[in-house]
Amino acid sequence: MKASEITFERMLIYAAGNFSLAEPTSFIQVEYGIKDLKACWDGFVDTSDDAGLVFKNKKDVCESFAEALHDYILYLEFSAVG
Repeated sequence: MKASEITFERMLIYAAGNFSLAEPTSFIQVEYGIKDLKACWDGFVDTSDDAGLVFKNKKDVCESFAEALHDYILYLEFSAVG
């Protein structure tokens, strides 16, 4: 399955019941707004599809997005320090 097969809204529904995704999505939404969270999702989808990544299922897509968001948050924290 390609990442683009899941909508932003569907990912948010999944995040509501999955702590590993809820935490980073909530952080980005609260700190930067829903538009920035949507931009992160769009970037993840575009990059994943362009790279030809194939995921096992919706859960796999969402967990990969959670990991990417977590890494992005770490980047933001470290870039603010330096």
